[in-house]
Amino acid sequence: MKPIFFPTERGQALIIISLAAIGLFAIVGLAIDGSAKFSDRRHAQNAADTAVLAGALANVNGDAQWKLVALDRALSNGYNNNLVSNTVTVYACNENGSNCGPYAGKQNVVKVVITSDINTYFARVIGIDQTHNAVEAIAMSQESYIGELYGGASIIGLAPDQCETIYFSGDAEPDITGGGVYSNSNRDCGVRIQGSTEITMDGSISMVANGYTKHGNPPLGEIAGGIHGGAEPYQYPPPDEMFPTYTCDWTYSSFPPNGVTNLSPGTYCVNGDFEMNAHDTLNGTGVTIVMQSGGIRWNGGATINLSAPTTGDLAGMLIYAPMGNDEEMNFNGNGSSTLTGTVFMPAADIEWNGTGNLAPSHVQIIAYTIELTGENNTSVIYQDAENWDVNIPAQVGLMQ
Repeated sequence: MKPIFFPTERGQALIIISLAAIGLFAIVGLAIDGSAKFSDRRHAQNAADTAVLAGALANVNGDAQWKLVALDRALSNGYNNNLVSNTVTVYACNENGSNCGPYAGKQNVVKVVITSDINTYFARVIGIDQTHNAVEAIAMSQESYIGELYGGASIIGLAPDQCETIYFSGDAEPDITGGGVYSNSNRDCGVRIQGSTEITMDGSISMVANGYTKHGNPPLGEIAGGIHGGAEPYQYPPPDEMFPTYTCDWTYSSFPPNGVTNLSPGTYCVNGDFEMNAHDTLNGTGVTIVMQSGGIRWNGGATINLSAPTTGDLAGMLIYAPMGNDEEMNFNGNGSSTLTGTVFMPAADIEWNGTGNLAPSHVQIIAYTIELTGENNTSVIYQDAENWDVNIPAQVGLMQ
């Protein structure tokens, strides 16, 4: 028997297939055209980031054509500002219409906006001929400057995640004038005050952590600026531009040389220990001592009078240990000892012992950790003019 077909059923499959095809094209369009939109957005954001950094750097360096620099960088990444397929707009955040949010009104902040149109392929079937992206990037610049290390604090412990980054121990009576104490540790044990330590300072103790520890009942009423947590952390290791460059005038495997009690002005590089025994004397004006390796061991009976250069690239730098030297540094001296200049040892642990009344006149002490200990007064007086200043080059950074 032949099958029977009813006229009203003819063509139904074609309609179903047509409807299914539209859905299929929509799905393919979502996958392929959506991927194209996502890829362009990522590329546009990278282009905006590089353009805004180039423009901000040119701006801070005084280039009057800094906007053109940003446009050229966007062009090199495929966004030619033809006003048809893409638009690139460059602002200073103190310009009208910049819409820089919290950075509004700041001349040293630059914003780049890139908008782009992406033609679709499969999505045209459902009436979408183009998709659109809009991205932006904001960069802040800072001019080059010469300034104090670590904001002019007198004593700086750089260890970022360690107990006793700053440690006042024993019966020490540190008297700190001209700058405060800073701990880079994010732990509440980063600052520790123990025993009958009596601290006198005209500044404050600042720390990244929100708390500190103390043992016993040390009197803390003579800290004029108080003790404060929540400080902004410093980068560790320090950035390269913070390290001094130097040329060795003399190099020794141990220091000082036998029989030498007076140092000529210059840079002394030490590849061994710097030892001063009881009754030893060492004097030097205009000297920088670079501890390339080895530690410092000064006996409390030694008399040490050293001052840094006052001119040149190392002006104010008294004793420096590069990042590769993490030896212990023990400073002791008698009541006649004086040090003038910066002691910068970012990877080393320093013990600054007041037993012999080591009394530096003008000094800034920077190390991985610092312990102030002993039984007598240790006076630390900081004055920027007699310590080392760092030359920070112009810098830019993405803010969003």
